[in-house]
Amino acid sequence: LARFAGELDFAVEAQTLAAAKKHAHQLADLSPERVFQEISRILLCDQAYPEISCTPSKILKALHLLRDIGALAHVLPELMEGEGIEQRKDYHAHPVLEHNLNAAAAAPSELRLRFAALLHDVGKPKALRENGRMLGHDKLGAALTRTMLERLRAPRQFTDEICLLIERHMFDLNGGAKTTTLRLRFATWGAPFVRDLAALRRADVW
Repeated sequence: LARFAGELDFAVEAQTLAAAKKHAHQLADLSPERVFQEISRILLCDQAYPEISCTPSKILKALHLLRDIGALAHVLPELMEGEGIEQRKDYHAHPVLEHNLNAAAAAPSELRLRFAALLHDVGKPKALRENGRMLGHDKLGAALTRTMLERLRAPRQFTDEICLLIERHMFDLNGGAKTTTLRLRFATWGAPFVRDLAALRRADVW
């Protein structure tokens, strides 16, 4: 339902929407592999039928629908913990959950980057509970993401790459690192990872 609404820019008929909300809890009966496959297709739903435009983006429309029918709470409950948690306006315009959804929609059309963007701030609610601030949410988020992706039985290398991006996405946030430090760090991490990290940081500005 969510994927077709995004791919084709369809509106959902009222009775169908009500039925989806009523039965969303039955998603717990699906195999983890099927859930992972469908979330993956939703995160890439702008690649299907590119001739059809959609406002907001196809991905954001599909993710909003997942949230609104209660499906997101069953398949990615840790992500839903960010609903309504406000952030500093000089950093982000949206509460944590909405920010994560917007970041996923803004990321390049590569599944690994869109998953990383969707989950990059998933650790903020836990950090807030533990220390009253969002400090350290990158490390907490990486650990939570690993738990979530392992639960969905995502491929191990795929999981490792996403967790590493999330763990490092706050590196030199204020641009204060010395050039020599940046060169050493980037040389150690490698050009492909640094490019992916830059793409995630661009998506993070939403």
